[in-house]
Amino acid sequence: MSQTTLAKPPVDVSFSYSLQSSEPWVSSRGGYDKQDLKLGQSTQGAMEAFHVRVTPNGGGRTGAWHTDYHPFHFLFLTKGSGSLTTEKGNVVQLKPWTCVHQAGLFSRNRLEFSNDFEAIEIYASGKHPKSGGLINDDAQELTVTHETADSYVTGDGPRRFFGYRDLKTTKTTDRRVHIHVVKATIPMDTGTGWHVHTMSQQFYVIQGWADVSTSHNSLIRMVPIDAMCLGAGTPHDVSRFSPDYGVLEMCLPADYDTSEVKAPR
Repeated sequence: MSQTTLAKPPVDVSFSYSLQSSEPWVSSRGGYDKQDLKLGQSTQGAMEAFHVRVTPNGGGRTGAWHTDYHPFHFLFLTKGSGSLTTEKGNVVQLKPWTCVHQAGLFSRNRLEFSNDFEAIEIYASGKHPKSGGLINDDAQELTVTHETADSYVTGDGPRRFFGYRDLKTTKTTDRRVHIHVVKATIPMDTGTGWHVHTMSQQFYVIQGWADVSTSHNSLIRMVPIDAMCLGAGTPHDVSRFSPDYGVLEMCLPADYDTSEVKAPR
């Protein structure tokens, strides 16, 4: 929640969802395969998101993940390990639930990855007119966060029964993009209830499961690495979730309000 003046979402987002069990893997250059998480479909190409993994026998490859320049580029490891060598020669070790982001992330740095490497990649397309200005032009330093026991703050968001881990995208995007990890912290017999946000969002289940309903669809049980996009003001309800439920959530913009609503008929 924010006490500041609420801004309009920086890009338009429409409803979509992607179930990893039904999305095809597509081979890509650089020694990895990818699954489309439908962010491009929901933003008319302004932003993209993929579940990526190493191709068979592709582990250990060193090289640029992308050569294109992206004004916002984010990587969150879900499995395996790797290392990132920056253009200044600094080496960053990567492990599950490590997050790195930077404008032009892999046009500047080089990545090595293990055979079991998997990650969620999100970026703004530098070629799309609606993606301009998502990140500060002077925010060129690599931002890295690792999961630790004290990196979660319980109740630092709309729900008192979730712990929230800030992945530090808010400052570098002038509050246009906020990404955090949200984990269940208290066993609950009921879920969130029907509600709306003034921001748009995409979320990815990274641990456990959740039952999600929206005004666009009946209940869907979401498991890793299922994804869903919701435009601002879309009624939705997370009616049940597992005790180990964890989700990677992107909010556009960072400052928003949440309101309870009646269940759609």
